[in-house]
Amino acid sequence: MSVKQQITESDGIYFITITCYNWSHLYDVTDGYPLVYKWFDHLKENRQYITGCVIMPNHLLALIGFQIQERSCTKWLAMVNVLWLMV
Repeated sequence: MSVKQQITESDGIYFITITCYNWSHLYDVTDGYPLVYKWFDHLKENRQYITGCVIMPNHLLALIGFQIQERSCTKWLAMVNVLWLMV
């Protein structure tokens, strides 16, 4: 979830950066790459779209397009935390 502020807009393309705790190489250590792709698949199934992404061992950079709907961008991004806890 956004640390500093809530994203109030419901649509648009956003540059997203997600970093691992203390910049640890958690994606490598836990083999978390499939988890990121699972999240992307879930977004696409719900009519959102991934314009581009770079997955590094300790952070993720992505251009994600959100379309107008009931769920806010912040709630879509909060799903990453939920999925990460499942690892």
